[in-house]
Amino acid sequence: MKKICILTSHNPRHIYVANQLSKIADYSLVISSAMGLNPATSYYKNSYSTVMEEYFNQRFLSELSFFNDRSFNLNNQSVIVVGENEINNEYVYEQVKDFKPDLIIVFGTNILKGKILSITSKIINMHLGMSPYFNGSNTNFWPMYQKKYEYVGVTIHYIDAGVDTGNILHQTRALIEKGDSPHSIGNKNIILGVNSLKNIIPEILKNDYSGIKQWPVNFEYIPKMKDFNNQVQLNFTQRIKNDEINIWLKNSSIDEFNMVRFLEKPTITNSSLFKPEKINI
Repeated sequence: MKKICILTSHNPRHIYVANQLSKIADYSLVISSAMGLNPATSYYKNSYSTVMEEYFNQRFLSELSFFNDRSFNLNNQSVIVVGENEINNEYVYEQVKDFKPDLIIVFGTNILKGKILSITSKIINMHLGMSPYFNGSNTNFWPMYQKKYEYVGVTIHYIDAGVDTGNILHQTRALIEKGDSPHSIGNKNIILGVNSLKNIIPEILKNDYSGIKQWPVNFEYIPKMKDFNNQVQLNFTQRIKNDEINIWLKNSSIDEFNMVRFLEKPTITNSSLFKPEKINI
């Protein structure tokens, strides 16, 4: 019996990921950390601005248009809801340990710490960002902010005690197209990440793949949540209104960089060989 534990949150993107991965499990346990629907009115409430609220409202509306799931699928799931900062508490640890998962998948929670990391060696993060170049938080936002759109993607990696520093199993990135918004780009990458996990999970349950150790990079950036502030948001929002994404598509000079692809086992390739993938919505 294949048992998968999914640690995630409760927005449409999180529900979609949990429901899709539950389809390939005989039984799944979902721990949903309720972190709020709009960060501008929760995490960033002390530096609230209407620009920031609207940005996250648009993200939410984009998710609703991409993902049909509105609730967790209870056919083969058990769901436990915990608070924003409770993913590492003793109760969660005991529930996951008693479930005896073959694999733990993490998407969109706070950083895992402590005893929960000891439950199994197969704890995998679906990280929205291209590691090791962008680790930390908002890691598909920061490459866009730095006009490095080619670094927007998904990294599937083992979790260790660091911040998105575990060995990489696979990376992918969605093709950016005319008319895309920052939010549609992010949602397309979530779909690609889930599709990749569906192929990778059966293989890593059968075999021990150590993954590729993350390599040193010149501009490694580990942003903190507080770095995403009103001035940053105002600047980026204005640039997007000025058609930055379409201008980038026409005029960009794209950096070359290493990526990891999971075939029979993880292998390093480069970004030009590993072309961005088109998503048909």
